[in-house]
Amino acid sequence: MTLISEPVTVHLGDGGMIEAFTWRGIRHVVAEQLSNARRVDFHSPWYLRRHQRRVLVKTEDGGFYELYADRPGHWVLYRKLDDPFQS
Repeated sequence: MTLISEPVTVHLGDGGMIEAFTWRGIRHVVAEQLSNARRVDFHSPWYLRRHQRRVLVKTEDGGFYELYADRPGHWVLYRKLDDPFQS
């Protein structure tokens, strides 16, 4: 696993699915979206709660990446995974 935590530009398709993302000027085309989860911080008062969308994707070049959006239009490439299915 490699921690990245950098902003990226995400290209969404129909239904809000990620088709590609651009990181450091390179476009990474998504071959498969493996998970799509929403997280809510219920420990904070309702007016301070953070909502976050987390997505795990496999790119056409075989890379596995986890991205998240903590507000509309603001995406972060959180990390690159070696093998997301390893225990």
